[in-house]
Amino acid sequence: MKNKFLIFVSLSIIPFLFSCEKEKTSSTFFSEESSASLSNASSISSTSEVSSGITASETSVEPSSESMTSEETSSQSIESSSAQEMQQIEFTFSDFPAPTGSGYPSDEVEIEKDNIHFCSFNMMQGGGEHNGTIQTKRGDEGEGGYLYNADSLEIKRIVVVEKIFSSAYFTNTALMSCFAGDEANQGERKLDRTFKEDENTYTVTFDFDEDDRYFVLCNLDGNAVYALSITIYY
Repeated sequence: MKNKFLIFVSLSIIPFLFSCEKEKTSSTFFSEESSASLSNASSISSTSEVSSGITASETSVEPSSESMTSEETSSQSIESSSAQEMQQIEFTFSDFPAPTGSGYPSDEVEIEKDNIHFCSFNMMQGGGEHNGTIQTKRGDEGEGGYLYNADSLEIKRIVVVEKIFSSAYFTNTALMSCFAGDEANQGERKLDRTFKEDENTYTVTFDFDEDDRYFVLCNLDGNAVYALSITIYY
């Protein structure tokens, strides 16, 4: 009788095993501001309990009653994702054009990184004391510099490391701004930013919703921004 029971339970587990699947996963603009938060909704389906009469030696299937709702998982921050789950693209000084005779390039510049297309405007290689930085034109005159992705990306986060320049009379505290949208170069929602100040740099961070596919990183400040790096996580 016991053997028949074990055969019945083992046969009932086979469809369960086969039912499991592995989930896979040129122009300046201005937009109305609104806050955004990172949402990373996911769910883990629960499995039914297996009879206690089946021992570990008889089956390798482990019962689980764990279940997570979308509301619970949406509170998880980007830090919970392992490095293996994210890719990144980093822009540095050499990715942008050198200054022209009049300074900033007069037209949008196409940039390709890792087979993904981006465009920039009024961004160039910094010179003189700003050498080695990505110089982005001030935005208070309606011609601020910007960078956006022309190809869709599942963007998770953008981090900008900016160099602080100061003298006895002036300290540049300009910070980049960032918008998210559903189309290239169409910022529909201004993202909240967080930043950390070290001795010589600002680290500015923008987190995206899971459905965001396009960004516009721009300078809306009254001073130029001098970035050491711009990193897009996706």
